[in-house]
Amino acid sequence: MLNQQVEKTIEQYWPEVQKLIQEKVAPSALAAAKDDKAMGLLLTPVYQMLPLPVRMVIKKDVFIGFCLQHRDRLIPAATPAEGNKISGLKCCAHNDRNAIAVCGKCGLGLCKECHEIGAYDDKHLCKQCLISVVRVEYMMEEDDLKKFRKTLRILVVFASIGLFLFFLSAIGRHVGLGIGLMWFFWGIGDFVSSFTSGLAKTIMSGSGSFGSKMGAIFLGPFILAPIFVPKDIIGYFSNVRKTEKSIAEYKEMMLELDRL
Repeated sequence: MLNQQVEKTIEQYWPEVQKLIQEKVAPSALAAAKDDKAMGLLLTPVYQMLPLPVRMVIKKDVFIGFCLQHRDRLIPAATPAEGNKISGLKCCAHNDRNAIAVCGKCGLGLCKECHEIGAYDDKHLCKQCLISVVRVEYMMEEDDLKKFRKTLRILVVFASIGLFLFFLSAIGRHVGLGIGLMWFFWGIGDFVSSFTSGLAKTIMSGSGSFGSKMGAIFLGPFILAPIFVPKDIIGYFSNVRKTEKSIAEYKEMMLELDRL
């Protein structure tokens, strides 16, 4: 729950928040956001543009949480003509053309040409809504890519340290010590990466006793490090490559839509 002072401060600057959303984030982009994570990404630049005194009093997470609770005030309700009746409705992009359908998000009219631009979740969208959807997906992929790269770097660094110490110990004919050191550092890498990847948070929010969750987070990586670390490095490397490809595809889609 927000304290009254924080809520009062946000309400005081609410007209400015709405203005910033109009300037920095298209309302159609907020409407296209599928979940709280996507909405939070879109609201972050709005928070950063608020006056410094406001940001000193209100943390970003608190501001975004308030906006999520009042999203109906951020996203104006779509009011398609006569409850989505197409009769007499003109295309939103071509005023001289009759609409044959309406946008699945904003409810504006679509002519035959606009209707063929593209669809999302089996709904035909107008150009602006489609751009907004693609932009949201692009931002989410970029966020995932940062997480994948950070996790991969952690795994590679600790795996490299472990291998280096193993070979150094093996040269000195202390193979047992080398295996122990490698296992230890691989375990640290797997443990730290469980937090950057969100695995630890998933485990804590799942079912089971608190003790079993703590055991899975703190002991699991050290017990199963030789199995998990090589597999995780390969998996996160694959995730990075796939996400980079997906981001490139979204960029190309946005360029194509801009050319229409």
